[in-house]
Amino acid sequence: MTLIAAISLFIGTRGAWTKAMTSHPPVAGIISVCYAGILIAGVLALTTRTRRTLTRVDAGVLLLAVVLVLCGYWLDHAGTDEGVLTAQAAHEILRGHPIYGQPWPWLFDSSSVGITKTMSGGADYTYGYPPLTALLAAPVHAVIHSTAAATLVTTAALLGGAVLLWLLLPAPGDRVPPPYASASASCRATPTPATRPSSPWSS
Repeated sequence: MTLIAAISLFIGTRGAWTKAMTSHPPVAGIISVCYAGILIAGVLALTTRTRRTLTRVDAGVLLLAVVLVLCGYWLDHAGTDEGVLTAQAAHEILRGHPIYGQPWPWLFDSSSVGITKTMSGGADYTYGYPPLTALLAAPVHAVIHSTAAATLVTTAALLGGAVLLWLLLPAPGDRVPPPYASASASCRATPTPATRPSSPWSS
């Protein structure tokens, strides 16, 4: 599993490195270091023999993933149509306006923002997502007046969830006993009295 996690970090990393080379060379340097870290983590995942070392390799893979996500956020924090709509919904919440059923066609003037087409040939310019993300992004949008507020909230939730999941999962090599193990063990531990077969001549 550690090897699969390390290999999965290559997904999208080349595109981020290519984009960073033209716009943010220091970020490209960080991604290059992460490339080397992924290779080292893959080798260690195959050669590690102790549980403690494998746990450290897992932590290193998680750290590499966090760094790559932060680099991706630095390169592109504007978001897609969901991010733009969520940022506008957070803006409307701060102003006390409703967020559902309100078309915002001016948000899609940029070519980088995709439009959701409908079956009738039109487009959907309204916010059609659960309100939790917009509610969480509203306080951030009060400080950061851009679409980066929405993507910052979702990126923080992604990183926090990944770290929390890693902390809650059992360590490598730990085996969780099945729920019936204690019951079967208690049955084996309870001695049963020996009984003699009854004789037909006994009274």
